[in-house]
Parts: sequence; C-alpha cells; structure tokens
Amino acid sequence: ARLAGFTADLALAGVAARMAPGLPPLRLARVSGRLSAHEELLPDTEGKPSFGANGHTVAIEHFTVALNDGRVLPPATVSETFTPARAGKPQRVAVEASQVDLAALAQLAAQLPLSDLQRQTLADFAPRGQLLDFSASWDGAYPKLAGYRVKGRVAGLGLQAQAARPATDASAAGAGAGRPALPGVDNLTGSIDATQDGGSISVESTNLALRMPAWFAEPAMPLDSLAVQARWRYEPQEQLLVEVDKLAFAQGSLRGSLSGRHQLPLGPGHGPGVADFTGRD
Repeated sequence: ARLAGFTADLALAGVAARMAPGLPPLRLARVSGRLSAHEELLPDTEGKPSFGANGHTVAIEHFTVALNDGRVLPPATVSETFTPARAGKPQRVAVEASQVDLAALAQLAAQLPLSDLQRQTLADFAPRGQLLDFSASWDGAYPKLAGYRVKGRVAGLGLQAQAARPATDASAAGAGAGRPALPGVDNLTGSIDATQDGGSISVESTNLALRMPAWFAEPAMPLDSLAVQARWRYEPQEQLLVEVDKLAFAQGSLRGSLSGRHQLPLGPGHGPGVADFTGRD
C-alpha cells in the first residue's frame, strides 16, 4: 500500500527541516496552519515512490511562519497543482493564492523544494509585494511556455524588467516563441487578467516607479500616482495592439492623462508602429 495523500494541522516551535536532499535546512521559530498533499498513483509503478512526478496537489491554509530573525510572515493560503506531460500535451502547473508575501517567498526559495525553472523564475523577476486572490497557470516549462493565464490583485508589487527574447526555429531543439521586452515596476497596486493572447489591467497606485531599460537610456520613471485602464492583444504578423481607456499620472507639478491605441510591431526592424492617442494636462 502507498499513501496517496494527507492533511495535517500544525502548531510547531523550533522547526528545523530539510525539504529535499541537497537543500540547506529550513529553520523556523514557529509554524502554524494546515498542510495537505495529494499525488496521483499510477497502476504500473509497482509501488515505487514518484514524489509527485505523476501529478500532485500541495496546499497550505492560513499558514503562519515566524523566522528565527524575528520576522513573522502574514498568514498565507496557497495551492499548487502539477499535471505532467501526457498524450502529446505539455505539462501544466496551476497556482492559487489568497495572500502571499512575494519577497518572503523569494527569500525562502533556497530552502524550498522548487524546480530549477521555478527558482530561475523567482531570480529573473525578483518579486516583491503581496498577491491577493491570485491565480496563475501555465502549460509547458518556463521560459518556453505553450500558454499561460494570470489573474488576480496585487498590492505593492515589484518586478525586475525582462529583456526581449527572440523566437527560435521550430525545428531546433528547445524551440520556443519569442517574447517582447517586459517593463519592471516598483510599488504597483491593481489587478490583472492576462493570457498568451492578451489581457487587461487596472492600476490605482501611488509612489511607484516604472523601469523600462529596453525603451529609455534612464530606465527608472518615478511617479507620484498612476491610474490605468488598458487592454492588449497579440495579432497576426507579430503585432501587439494596446488600447488605453485611461492613463492618468502625476509627478510633482506635472500632471497629465491620455487615452488611445497603439499598434506595435514586435519583430526587429519594423519601427514604432502606429499610435493614435488623445491627451491633456
């Protein structure tokens, strides 16, 4: 017989645990909350442990952690579900969270049983801030994703800017779709609903900074406030259509707002595209 799943209510002090072979120990002053896990059992594995490789779900509910240095992480509820590649379909990962401190998660990443790709994602984006009522799913292995969806609210979000990635030949090993450069941000509050085909964003933030090294020689653009209602979608022939219903900003005595649309070519050598905006100060 094999154990397919468990649920445990925890209230522990002086915790020291090694989450996987080869990882440094995780040392915590206190831990409380519910931990549950379930893995898919295949009939032809002859009782050999798969450690969730055949599919699994792991969840924590109202989980509070106090670190040995005195920091107390806010209660978090998070679940992760992994479905391996089967029958010509890529692997799929789905994550749901009602409250997560991203900087704390990134700091603990070295002690957590994450895949190399998950660690690389955290290192690339260096996330900070809070995820609220958030969900994300993706098909394939980062950074070569076949599809994704991200939806939820963020508070005080910070992300590192990402350089553009060119598309690779479909016949080559490790082929993947291209990706335009992504701006970084500090202290962003709002909501997002995005897929590989497009999405929408709503922002109501104060004291934030946009970081756009792919567009400007001085990458940091600090703002006292920013309000945005916008949508975008990817179109044929490597085109990105951005429609801005509202963009209002303030920096010191400088204030302005605009709305409009921008048809932006994503491929190299195609110029800035076609923009039609109306603004006022």
